[in-house]
Amino acid sequence: MISGLPFSAPHPAQGLRLGDPDQAWCLEHSVGSQQRLSTMAALLLPPRKVECPSEAIGTPARGRCVPASILLQLERAGQRKTRRGPSDAAADEMRLRVISFAERCMHAPWDPSDPSEATLGQVIAAASCRSYFLRGKQGPWKADFESWARRHRHRPQEGCDCGWLWAAAACYGLAIHTYSAPSRDLLVKHHVFEAPASACRAGAALRRATLGVHLGFVEGDNSGVHAVSMPSLLGRREVYK
Repeated sequence: MISGLPFSAPHPAQGLRLGDPDQAWCLEHSVGSQQRLSTMAALLLPPRKVECPSEAIGTPARGRCVPASILLQLERAGQRKTRRGPSDAAADEMRLRVISFAERCMHAPWDPSDPSEATLGQVIAAASCRSYFLRGKQGPWKADFESWARRHRHRPQEGCDCGWLWAAAACYGLAIHTYSAPSRDLLVKHHVFEAPASACRAGAALRRATLGVHLGFVEGDNSGVHAVSMPSLLGRREVYK
């Protein structure tokens, strides 16, 4: 993951350094208002706009704003991934499909070139459980992974965390760019979630990123974090290279 200047072009960062908790917890920082992100998004290259999913599909149920925002951009690019168009039902379908994919592929190698021989399940555990780092990658990550899967399957109102973003990237072949504009910072926070190319070569379970989607994180209700879609202001169909 990376942090860049508002004027810098997106630069994908593959993989996850499992010993670096700052990478896994990138969505915990202060995110700033939607108005501030809209102002700074216009200065990115290419310039971007902020679209709340409620503007296109009605107010999504609590916790569904991440998949709803992804679906809006996939639909715009002619890449429908659910039986329905962008809606609450489609957001639930995507959320559950990603969880099922993660459960099915939890032992898929994440980066065969890494001596730690991490798996997709281990990456999700590292991204979703703070105590994982206290154990130095030696503990029972499967219990953390199973807790993550139960929580996301049965408590959709809690929203999608970093572990879900890593899994969604590998499931759908996405490079998921996330942005926020904290009021205390002059820089746009920019992170990229995608499966490493080496993991995709190891087998067909994890998919190489072929399409980029761009999400913003802004202040939500009750001190929460809300996800918004950030398509190009130029109206281009964005294909990841």
